[in-house]
Amino acid sequence: MIERMVLVMGIAMLATLAATGAIFAPLTGTPWLDALLAPGIVIAATAALGALIALAGAIMQRADPIWAAGGAVTVDDDHNLTLSTKRFLRAPEPTATVRLDQVTVATWYISPFSRSGTLSIQLWDHDPEITFGIFGLMPQSGTEPLADISTRILDASPTAAARLQHYLEQRIDAGTLECNFTPHDFEPIPELRPPLEPGITFSADGREIRYRKPDPDETP
Repeated sequence: MIERMVLVMGIAMLATLAATGAIFAPLTGTPWLDALLAPGIVIAATAALGALIALAGAIMQRADPIWAAGGAVTVDDDHNLTLSTKRFLRAPEPTATVRLDQVTVATWYISPFSRSGTLSIQLWDHDPEITFGIFGLMPQSGTEPLADISTRILDASPTAAARLQHYLEQRIDAGTLECNFTPHDFEPIPELRPPLEPGITFSADGREIRYRKPDPDETP
């Protein structure tokens, strides 16, 4: 990944330098290489700085993947789910704990501005009566989930994710939990999508939101 990033930035820098020479040479009446030199140094320095920043960011992500994911999640033997924040190379700091036994509804969150599929899962102690509109998932006024867990955090906490998946599957099989995603991959179940407002549709796999001109006969 790092090598690809550096390669792309190098190609972009060379293309920018060539374009700079082609523009400045006729404007200044100097040879192409001379016209390229001064702005080229600035562009090269800027590109090098950008590459160093990108490289440093990639190294930090590899050094502390929990920090890169934005936090951590744990699930203990008593079915307590704890969310934690994480500072770079520091121990996680718990911010919220939820008893999973209180959860009666589990839903997915997908951004209207992203095509990356499920971004988080939300756990509720009641039916949030969610609808999906142009601004995304909208629960009834004043409703907040017990927990909103990013899939990036779940990916970075595989043990907790496996425990949560197993627990959700047990509750679903027992008929004590309503869940509109498949626990093993946290992806939406197409048949259980929330009601859609006029003009909103989904792709066949349920991972992408699509907009269309509302039918005049449709009612919200």
